Amino acid sequence: MVRPDDLHLERLAPEQVQPLRTKILRPHFDEGELCEFVQDHHHDTAHYGIVDRDFDVHAVVTYIHKECPHKPGVEALQLRGMCVDEPMQRRGLGERLLEGSLGQLAVRFPSVKIVWCNARTSAVEFYEKMGFEKIGEVFEVDRIGPHVVMWKTLPVALA
Repeated sequence: MVRPDDLHLERLAPEQVQPLRTKILRPHFDEGELCEFVQDHHHDTAHYGIVDRDFDVHAVVTYIHKECPHKPGVEALQLRGMCVDEPMQRRGLGERLLEGSLGQLAVRFPSVKIVWCNARTSAVEFYEKMGFEKIGEVFEVDRIGPHVVMWKTLPVALA
């Protein structure tokens, strides 16, 4: 069993986040098909994960430079593909992943003001606990389910 002190935050490559993203968020995909985002390999896209000492990936998140549809003109990052492997869920990994990655993003992208996501309605409570606010109406994502846009201010990096 993996212990919490064996885990740490790492910046990852797209190929390291896609298998877990597919397993947890797109289980309906055909075998061998990966959940790839068009922007996965863009130079401004950031992938993070919680990994163990053997570099096995237990949680992932991706951030893409993209304006929030409800906050036009505000420089933003869209949070996408956040998930925690099933055996590790409800152990605080999501909180560690989000808090750690947002801190690093604030340093890497000092002009970005907000982070937003299309949150599954089943994850709204988690995001609210992490300081995100709902904006707009619930909408349906084909083959995935109901979502709502959520956002929060990116923390300011202190030099």
